[in-house]
Amino acid sequence: MQDGPRHPSSPILVVDDDPAVRGLVSEVLLTEGYSVVEAEGGDHALRLLATETFDAVILDRTMPGLDGIEVLHWIRRTPATAMLPVILVTGLDAVDDVVEGLDLGADDYLVKPFEPNELIARIRTHLRGMHEWSDVIEREVDRRAALTDAARAAGAAGPVDQAAMQLCDGLLRLPGAVGASLIELIGDGVTPIATKGDDPMALLARRSPQRAVGKRLAHRARSGAWLEPAVERGTEQSTAVAVAPVVVDLAPVAMVLVAPEPGAGREVLDRLLAIAIDFAALAGGMFGSQLRDTAAKDAARQRFITLVERHDFLTMYQPVVDLRTGDTVGYEALTRFDPIAAPDIADDTEGIFTGAALVGAGRTVELRTLEAAIDESSHLPPDVWLSVNVSPSLAVTGTELRELIDTIDDRQVVVEVSELEPVDDYDVLRAAISELGAQVQLSVDDAGSGFASLSHVLALGAQFVKIDHTWIRDIHLDPAKRALVSGIQNFATETGALVVAEGIETEDELAAVKHLGIALGQGFLLGRPEAP
Repeated sequence: MQDGPRHPSSPILVVDDDPAVRGLVSEVLLTEGYSVVEAEGGDHALRLLATETFDAVILDRTMPGLDGIEVLHWIRRTPATAMLPVILVTGLDAVDDVVEGLDLGADDYLVKPFEPNELIARIRTHLRGMHEWSDVIEREVDRRAALTDAARAAGAAGPVDQAAMQLCDGLLRLPGAVGASLIELIGDGVTPIATKGDDPMALLARRSPQRAVGKRLAHRARSGAWLEPAVERGTEQSTAVAVAPVVVDLAPVAMVLVAPEPGAGREVLDRLLAIAIDFAALAGGMFGSQLRDTAAKDAARQRFITLVERHDFLTMYQPVVDLRTGDTVGYEALTRFDPIAAPDIADDTEGIFTGAALVGAGRTVELRTLEAAIDESSHLPPDVWLSVNVSPSLAVTGTELRELIDTIDDRQVVVEVSELEPVDDYDVLRAAISELGAQVQLSVDDAGSGFASLSHVLALGAQFVKIDHTWIRDIHLDPAKRALVSGIQNFATETGALVVAEGIETEDELAAVKHLGIALGQGFLLGRPEAP
């Protein structure tokens, strides 16, 4: 901002009990050529205000002793300081304090932590044109009223999109603004939450493609508020859109954009930038946590989808052995994710599938890994069956599973339905499995550790029952485990199912399982998972 205002003849009073914050604000102001006086608390501030003249006050809301609201009340009821510009400093979540401060006459506010350029933009806005006080007062009254009304309206609006629309309405009440938008940051791009009037993103997209605009905005989000170059509607004249990030927990999760009226000069643009900062702070305080959660969810969903679309995983096959003959009768397909592509989660395959489901990427991740398991199973001996893990929700919805099964030629397929996900309707699930064809048999995975245990097995009428590895580990040392596994074996015998003991890793475990009459086994002792 090369055409900055004339600096005030009187100093700016900085009031904050935290010497570090006070010193930082003072340093920023001194660097810009302003003179500064510091007050270490409310009482000190009142003594200075009673004896000296200032052109503005930067006032911390929360201080021991006399707090910022009490100091503000004194300033406004004292004739000598009644028109003094006051910028109130608040915490991230102190929206009620903001509304209270604006109602009591604060001209502006900053939300900790704030960027130095935000502070300077606000100071310049309030001190510009001091010789035209009446215009300044009228404009600030309108802005204060718009902020207060927008905060209250948004607080009563409910969902984020409705609240965001109320904030955009408030923006359009202010002079110089013809369009307003709240956009959410998602990875390297943005998505709109609410837009009122002329769409600022569309204005920016006249200079470069909207995808490129979104990527640039997301990239710059951590740099604080700024003016983004644009093209004025219907002309080739350059202007700028005011952009301010919504900061939550020190990270930007969304942005407020304000489009200027045609032919707006630098003074109007500076004012709109300060206004955008105001409304970004309101958005962060009122529903920032929801924006943060949605942004994190969107980023996580995209990460899971990228993992499988780039095939950053490996399909491995572990043998299932007939414990009576020692022959391998089947292989279970297992997915392992690339530790380089996903170093923080690659060793938790179950967690990846669960996490993907929680953020809406579960179906994509499951289908892509299942497709790879079936495609790569051609290397297996022709006389063994292939076991694949399928969630109940995938089994009963759509035709994708059946289309994948149909690609397998002359091989028995065992569909393992885990107990770790509840089944909403057993009749529907049984019918869906039967429609997969005669080559498909059903197995209940993780028996003994999920939602319904033996009632789950009985309701599905499965041909196989897999006992979770936690019940097999050290089974030779634990009578309770042997009793439970024996009960499952007796149950399977009565229903015509075969039991598969997972996680057999020692000779003692193998001997105990065989002694209980278990027909099939799986585990490192019998064969480790191997890639094709």
